[in-house]
Amino acid sequence: MNIGNKDIKTYYQTYLDENSPADRKKCPQTEDIYRLFTKKLLFFKRKKILDHILDCPCCKKDLQKMAELFRIGSDIVASAEALLQKPERKTAGRPRFFSFSPQTRIVVISSLLILFISIASVIFLKSGKMVLRSVKMGDSVILQTYKVKYTSEKALLFSWQKADEADHYIFELYKDDLSLLWRSDAIETNALTLPGHVSVKMDRKQKNYWTVTAYLKNGSSIESDLVVIK
Repeated sequence: MNIGNKDIKTYYQTYLDENSPADRKKCPQTEDIYRLFTKKLLFFKRKKILDHILDCPCCKKDLQKMAELFRIGSDIVASAEALLQKPERKTAGRPRFFSFSPQTRIVVISSLLILFISIASVIFLKSGKMVLRSVKMGDSVILQTYKVKYTSEKALLFSWQKADEADHYIFELYKDDLSLLWRSDAIETNALTLPGHVSVKMDRKQKNYWTVTAYLKNGSSIESDLVVIK
């Protein structure tokens, strides 16, 4: 019996439909799926999200939508660049952009607008506004995180190495499925006592993770590893 690629795709789609989750509480956040394309994602977290997507039809559809939007955006940019490379008669004393014909300028502006809308639609695929962490990796150095200390039954004390020229820190707490549980406001010291109302949301029977980002006065940032809370 010969099975073609089309049959395999049909069987796989049937398997996904039959195993569709009743809710999406355990699904990764859309911004984390978005980071699969931007490469701003830790390897451990990237692998766990991809494993989840293989068995989740909902997240698989989200991934397909994003891939299509990125493909459309790339085609638009390529078309705009091709138009800009066409020889145009320059007008002395005028900026280069205005030396192009009105039709070319309209196409370029429209292309950039469509690209902006496409990226915005990716960020708002799920209900609710999502905030993406902006981290300039560059030549950044990974922070050395310290162990977590239990200060009371419902309080946790986190501390980390102090970064030189740090303006402030941002602390983030993740669930076992690597979905964001809590993000702090700006922290001026290199330590944080987890608020009680956040601590009670943690499932102590499962793993929880934390990470901290130091934002420096020169505009760059330093990101720590994702650390498991034992």
